[in-house]
Amino acid sequence: MLFMAAGDGVTGIIRSFFVKKRQKHLSGTIGMIGICSVLGYVFLGVKGVLLATVASICEYQKWIDDNIAIPLFASLAYLLFPI
Repeated sequence: MLFMAAGDGVTGIIRSFFVKKRQKHLSGTIGMIGICSVLGYVFLGVKGVLLATVASICEYQKWIDDNIAIPLFASLAYLLFPI
């Protein structure tokens, strides 16, 4: 949930700076992976960085709402990757 709170907020700020429309953009995803990687490493080490990558990919995809996809798939990845 921390990835959702911090990462999605940073993504919106960065995207509004680079793209004036509300749409997915690579700059926001890069910002999200940056902030989530730092947070993930602080709390979970290397596994947190892996989970940050999963969360960022889920945020960028267009099929499932990112507010559902990020917590769902980051939680599944946490349970499935025994690092």
